[in-house]
This record gives sequence, C-alpha cells and structure tokens, in this order.
Amino acid sequence: MQAFILILLSCLLLSCTATEQPLPAKIQSPTSRCVMDSSETEVCLAQPAQRIVSLFESGLDGLYMLGQGAKVVGIPAEVYLQPLLFHAYSKMDSRIANKQLATPSQGSNATNIESLMLLKPDLVILVSGQTQTI
Repeated sequence: MQAFILILLSCLLLSCTATEQPLPAKIQSPTSRCVMDSSETEVCLAQPAQRIVSLFESGLDGLYMLGQGAKVVGIPAEVYLQPLLFHAYSKMDSRIANKQLATPSQGSNATNIESLMLLKPDLVILVSGQTQTI
C-alpha cells in the first residue's frame, strides 16, 4: 500500500511541473542598437546610423558631444536663426558656419516631411511633443 501511495504522489508531483518553453532571446546582430524612446517604444537599427537628422536642438548637442557630428545631415532651423546657437555650432562644424546643412523644420511643430525624406536619414531625432511629425 505504501508503494502505491509513493507512486501516486510521484505521478502527481511530476504532473505539476511547468512545461513552458522559454521565450527565445531577441536576436541582434553585433552591430544592431536598440533603445527605448520617450513613448516607451523600442527602436532598433540594424546597423549604426550614418545619416542623422536632429530636429531637437538638445539632441543635436548630444550628437556633437558623442563625436557623431559628421553624420548629421539635417538640423533644426533655430540653429541658424538664434545667434548664440549659430555661433556655438559654427565653431564645431564648418557646414553649419557655411549654412550647408538642411533645416527641414521651421519650428517645433512645423516640419516639412518632404524635405526631411529627401535627406534620406537613417535616424531622425525629435521631441516627443512633435506629434504631427511622428
């Protein structure tokens, strides 16, 4: 009788074990980059961005601090319009000093999507409040 109870308990314990398969880990290439944006959406690039448009002045500042200024192909119009910004950025990038970088925006909510797309960016940095652009 004890053997029967022992076998029955063993069967019950085995039937209670989890049979879930673990979720496969997200496959990323060694060069892919994923970040969480301000709306908690994961944004992934298969390779590092080579053409960057920053419509957010603080984002532009960050790009230059990280040594990625040469990849910038578009900037916010405020950089050319505000003397202090223009002076600072023109010291960092001769393209800004010569006004050679495109400005597909005319303010925080006035982005010309056609001008933006003509720049063929890999990455566009903007403020989460720019809902019309998003």
